[in-house]
Amino acid sequence: MKLKSKLMLICGILSLLCLVGWTGLTQKQDKSRDVWEYKILTYTDTDEKSLNAFGAQGWELVAAEGHTSPDNRGSDAPSLYLKRKK
Repeated sequence: MKLKSKLMLICGILSLLCLVGWTGLTQKQDKSRDVWEYKILTYTDTDEKSLNAFGAQGWELVAAEGHTSPDNRGSDAPSLYLKRKK
């Protein structure tokens, strides 16, 4: 009976050490992820020259949303979504 208790104690300790080591490993991996910052522009505030300036600063266009009707009535200006690494 004592041998069985000792084996269970050792298995419990080893399991705990593995769990602690595993969580420490995953936390280290999370720190190595890329961190991004975002910027939202309206299309009416931008032109090709200003977009090129944002590109030179490391900003990348990732999405555009919205539309205008042919007569530009009752529509919101499209939004441009940019991101870059911090």
